[in-house]
Amino acid sequence: MKKELDMKVRRVISKTVAERYKKSRKKEKSKILDEFTNITGYNRSYASWLLNNLGKKLVVYKDGKRIVLVGENIKLRKRKRPIIYDEKVVNELKKI
Repeated sequence: MKKELDMKVRRVISKTVAERYKKSRKKEKSKILDEFTNITGYNRSYASWLLNNLGKKLVVYKDGKRIVLVGENIKLRKRKRPIIYDEKVVNELKKI
């Protein structure tokens, strides 16, 4: 039975492996990815995404202020879709 790793340990491993992964070539990346998935138990596609995006900077402007998010602090925001129907249509749909 395989012992589960603590999330803090996974983060430390991810940060160290991500640096090596970004600098390596394609054949080396495949080997690194195999080792990383065996250690952490992550899915291969998620592991490659994680290693590629860890440490990337994202610049966001909120209320006129520039905010720089790095790596694991990046959270996706749900986009607000425009309201398509007005109140008349919504009321009619509720009746139906």
